[in-house]
Amino acid sequence: MLAGADEAELRKCKLSHQKARYIRELALKVAGGYDLNRIGKMSNREAIEELMKFKGIGRWTAELILITTLGRMDLCVPNDLGARKAVSHFYFDGKLQSGDAVRKFAERWGRFKGWVIYYLICAYNMESRNSAKRGLRVIRER
Repeated sequence: MLAGADEAELRKCKLSHQKARYIRELALKVAGGYDLNRIGKMSNREAIEELMKFKGIGRWTAELILITTLGRMDLCVPNDLGARKAVSHFYFDGKLQSGDAVRKFAERWGRFKGWVIYYLICAYNMESRNSAKRGLRVIRER
């Protein structure tokens, strides 16, 4: 279905021109026989490298795809701003950490790091909403 859509139709979904083009290109490859199921049989490293071969998919997107579609909760997306803010808030006195720092920090949870980061993001979001209601600011950016 996506392979048959033109970029103008995809743009109606509020996608940028570039994102619409990338999505259409990927859909055409899948329609042409590329087997996305093979990614599920790869290691995390191999799957990330394979996904990053597609235009428009970087490490952040590849990690998120593996977590959300394949349940690879031994991964996390440390460059995600929400993950960075949550870890920074609960473990670094609110000082915003880099993605590399969050990746290193998350290693302590091994194969559960995806779950831990997910719950930290949820807790941070709940606390942020409650603080916003009281007029407080939760994270301090450098």
